[in-house]
Amino acid sequence: MPTAPNCVDTSADATLLLTATVNPGACINTARSDPAQRLADYRQALRGWIAHGCFPKVVLAENSGVAAELFAEEAALARTRGLAFEFVPCPPGDQDPARGKGYGELGIIAAALAGSAIIAAGGSGAVVVKGTGRYVQANPRALAALAARGLDGCAVVCDLRGNLSHADSRVFAATAGFLVGHLLPQRVVVDDRKYVFFEHVLARAVHTAMGAGASWRPLPAVPRIVGIGGTDNRGHRLSIPRRVRQALLRHLIAY
Repeated sequence: MPTAPNCVDTSADATLLLTATVNPGACINTARSDPAQRLADYRQALRGWIAHGCFPKVVLAENSGVAAELFAEEAALARTRGLAFEFVPCPPGDQDPARGKGYGELGIIAAALAGSAIIAAGGSGAVVVKGTGRYVQANPRALAALAARGLDGCAVVCDLRGNLSHADSRVFAATAGFLVGHLLPQRVVVDDRKYVFFEHVLARAVHTAMGAGASWRPLPAVPRIVGIGGTDNRGHRLSIPRRVRQALLRHLIAY
């Protein structure tokens, strides 16, 4: 596993890491909990990413113990399109349903860093674009800039909101060093019961990394998420006014 916390990318060869929990069990705050529905979501989203072909390397990491064969068709499709695909099973028992989805998802990221040969090949400077596995992007070409040119010397690229108190954890990019050195240590405080979510600790990790001398910038485009939310079982929608506001905020930050 990579160990250096503040290394920046030296290669633009990014890996798309999709996190998955097919069977969430008794995980709290999870309205979309039917394993069959969720498996269909994951397969559909994975096929969408493969069809777009924006990321040449795709890792799917899953933490509820399902077999890799459930995604055999998608793996074959990736190969026919010239993409590298890897399924990473997470260690059993590394979840705490009472803490919620964020705790489990951070465990998935840790398992992917430890178990993915694709990510490990890049060392601590490997660029990882993390996406929630049941979602795909309606504007993947804009986000594919992260694969085309990497992070432009930054350790993390994500959208910060709420007076910089939380981040959009559905899609963000970072070096493996940032994930190991700044994000994953925050897992111990994630607890939905205490209203400390993945979004909060991702923002905190950005701040600690910047305090240590690393750089951050927002995503190159407003992500347009397509999929059904696990918390409320509703489709994601980003209204045009909100998209305009977020795009303007990007320009202001860049300026």
